[in-house]
Amino acid sequence: MQLEQGLYSYLSVYAGLVALISDRIYPQIIPQGTTRQSGTVYPVVVMSRISTTRLHTMRLDSGYVTATMQFACYGQTYNSAISVANQVRLAIQNFNGFMDEVQVNAVLIENEISGYENKSELHYILLDFFITYYEDSIMNTTTQVYDPPELMSGQQDETTVTLTGASLGDIINVSFSLDTQGIQVDGRVTSTDTITVTFWNTTDQTIDVGSGVIRVVRS
Repeated sequence: MQLEQGLYSYLSVYAGLVALISDRIYPQIIPQGTTRQSGTVYPVVVMSRISTTRLHTMRLDSGYVTATMQFACYGQTYNSAISVANQVRLAIQNFNGFMDEVQVNAVLIENEISGYENKSELHYILLDFFITYYEDSIMNTTTQVYDPPELMSGQQDETTVTLTGASLGDIINVSFSLDTQGIQVDGRVTSTDTITVTFWNTTDQTIDVGSGVIRVVRS
């Protein structure tokens, strides 16, 4: 899954933002013909990727990426534009976790600019963010939706995830998108291209963490 898809999935259900713009989050540009005069509902958010930097290792592509993403928040008044910009900032600034299937490590605001477009008669706020995340790579990382069963104290559950290129002895890092409530999550290569992921309840409680996303990264 692309970062933009993850951002859209996350922002489109963020209550404070949805209350202002519903689902009016657009990639790159406002759709053709949607000017203030045409009767389009505002405010809106336009999301664009400004730059991308990928971290490489001597062995292979690490899958670790830093992207600069810009969110242009348009409104018919300055107050509406700034209100939307504030909700975007509150939604993602300092975020760490999963946006849908995208594992985001950090979101840091870089810049904020305000302005006015004479032609469209729209106010805007531009927000630039540095976002570091893992992208799916043929060799290094993969995700899989999984719902571990309810585990009593001391119980374990295992599932397998396919990671092309993985071999015995590789160092594997495994994470889960939900709060595991004390359940330990570990992974190991058990055969070529196959990662066995273990959920182990080390607490004294019965726990059902629910359906989430397993992310496997080969170091």
